[in-house]
Amino acid sequence: MTEIILVLLVYFYFRSHVRLLKINLEDNQKVISSYIPKSNIKVSLLWYVFPWIELMFFIIIGIIYYPHIPSRFPTHFGLSGKPNEYASKSPYSAFFLCYSWEFL
Repeated sequence: MTEIILVLLVYFYFRSHVRLLKINLEDNQKVISSYIPKSNIKVSLLWYVFPWIELMFFIIIGIIYYPHIPSRFPTHFGLSGKPNEYASKSPYSAFFLCYSWEFL
């Protein structure tokens, strides 16, 4: 939830600055826009491959450290800093816990 609020604050901050820039322009200047046409963007193949390399890296690290995970581990901490929810060791809890239905 905190991430969503932070993203919205950044969005509205930059949106207000773009509006101010548009208002303060003289008539003979071009309008500033945040739109970038797709035809002008040239992206290297590396930018498409990098997320897959990163994903494979995290999967390999997870497989290597899976035997060292305790049979029961905390998944949520209360305001006092003490754990109040636990998960048992399984491939789902080790690799996909952050994608559970609570976060969707």
